[in-house]
Amino acid sequence: YIAYVQDQPDSSRHEFAQLIYPLFVHMYLDLVEKDLVEEAQNFFRTYVSNTNLQALAFSAHKDDLYRIKSLLTKEQIAQSEYV
Repeated sequence: YIAYVQDQPDSSRHEFAQLIYPLFVHMYLDLVEKDLVEEAQNFFRTYVSNTNLQALAFSAHKDDLYRIKSLLTKEQIAQSEYV
């Protein structure tokens, strides 16, 4: 999906890029809920460190990303006011 978004014309790239962050959060939390914490952390590191994604989708969500990163168990997700 990321490659698809990057290949879009400038006029529509922004609209598609707005979906990347919620999809990222959903996939990260899904991994945590399935007790795949190591995979979730690797997923987080891989995509958050991607400079193209930083500019395209994550720059407006820096504070939120670190809240999400701190959720490492189903219980933390259930108790989080943020999620």
